[in-house]
Amino acid sequence: MSSLLLEENIEIRAIEKQILGFINRFLRALEMMLNMYSDMLEHHDLNRFF
Repeated sequence: MSSLLLEENIEIRAIEKQILGFINRFLRALEMMLNMYSDMLEHHDLNRFF
């Protein structure tokens, strides 16, 4: 019984790791996009349109 619970716990932790990894990659991509957008606004002076 306890070995079954341990096995489930390990599976849940693996899934949590995958989800957190996905969120981490998503946030990094978002950060890169925002940085690029910010650079674009700074260098091309597009902020007068917003």
